[in-house]
Amino acid sequence: MRNRKQWIWIGMMAVILLLVLFYWYITYVMKDQNREEKAAILTAQQQGGLISSEQTWKSVWGMNKDNAIYWVVKGKNAQNQDQMVWVRFDANHEPSTKPGSVSTALLQNGRSEEQIRSQLTASMPQADIQRVLPGIYNGIQVWQVFCKDQTGYNYRFYKFSDGKLVDGPFALPDSFGTEQQ
Repeated sequence: MRNRKQWIWIGMMAVILLLVLFYWYITYVMKDQNREEKAAILTAQQQGGLISSEQTWKSVWGMNKDNAIYWVVKGKNAQNQDQMVWVRFDANHEPSTKPGSVSTALLQNGRSEEQIRSQLTASMPQADIQRVLPGIYNGIQVWQVFCKDQTGYNYRFYKFSDGKLVDGPFALPDSFGTEQQ
C-alpha cells in the first residue's frame, strides 16, 4: 500500500514537472514574437497616433523593396476613431527607422475585414476563406486573403481603401510538388 502511494506521488510530480517545462518552452519560443508585437504597438502609439490598441497582426510577404515584415495595429486615435497603423520591421526584427515605415488609415476610410469577407463570399460563393489579415503588398495597404476555391489554395490581395483586387490569385503548390492550375 505504501509503495503504491509513493508511485502515485512520483507520477503526479512528474506530470507537474512536464507541465512546467512545457510552459517554459512555449514562453521561450514566443519571446521574440511577443517582443516584436510590443515594439509594433509602441511604434504605432508614438508615430501612428494610437492611444490604445485592440488587435495586432503580423504580415510577411516577400522581402523585396516594397514587401517585407509588417505588424499592423488596430486601435483608437485621440479622436476615439478606429485606426489601422502599418509598422514595417527591418531584417533585425526591429521597427524600421526609414522614412515611410509607418503608415496609417482610418478604418472608416477603408474596408473592414468583415466587408472583405462579405465581398469575397458574394463574388466567389464556393470559396472557403481560411484567413484575412491586413498587410502591405507592393507598397499598397491591403487585405491579404488566403482561401480555397475550385483551383485550390491561393492568396489574393484587396486594397484596404476600396476593396478592389490588387493581385492574385497566387496558387500554392499541391501536395505532390506541382503548382495547381
